[in-house]
Amino acid sequence: MHPPLQDKDWRSRAALVEILPLYLVIGPGNCPEGTWLGVARQAMEGGVTCLQYRDKTSDPARFLANARALVATAAPFNVPVLINDRLDMVALSGAQGAHIGQDDATPKQARDFLGEKAILGLSVGSLEEFETHDPRLVDYLGVGPAFSTTTKADSGDAIGPEGISAILECTTTPVVAIGGITTDSIPYLYGLGLNGVALITFITRNRDPKRASLDMAAKVKMLTA
Repeated sequence: MHPPLQDKDWRSRAALVEILPLYLVIGPGNCPEGTWLGVARQAMEGGVTCLQYRDKTSDPARFLANARALVATAAPFNVPVLINDRLDMVALSGAQGAHIGQDDATPKQARDFLGEKAILGLSVGSLEEFETHDPRLVDYLGVGPAFSTTTKADSGDAIGPEGISAILECTTTPVVAIGGITTDSIPYLYGLGLNGVALITFITRNRDPKRASLDMAAKVKMLTA
């Protein structure tokens, strides 16, 4: 039996290896209207191991209500929820941590705010951005975009497997790739030493999120073997 979410040491290497393989970024804006929480549930049924709640449009009250709903939905699956950017919502929602970008709080500011128990992830799109990462503060890196994507307007140019590999060579911090990853593109990432992949539209806009998650989970096993 898994330990309760609140009792688990999520920052341990063993926990990170367990939760990073199939990581879903989700929020109301990523899914057909009114479906996002159901999509999250189906994705976890299909094997998603971590959720990031990303919501750039909701007011604070709605954001908090949604984040709490996602945490409650994920708890029976023992899947952690991370909050994108909004550090103030982590403890209020019961989430297990946060993910920040290069234009959000610095890793030190985020760690000081969150404390020592919360998971903290950082987006990295180049070797220059990698320099902002401190392995004592940041638990994993979200590196990309791996391939071209239109999901995030500010995601930048694709860095490809070569760019991801260059970052991996410089760190022992766990790394997940993000951006344009599908069951067709993921084989190009095999052998790099990634700990997982982060997905958005491949699951959130799929007619069958559970099936998409199951299919990707099978590919991820080869990625992390």
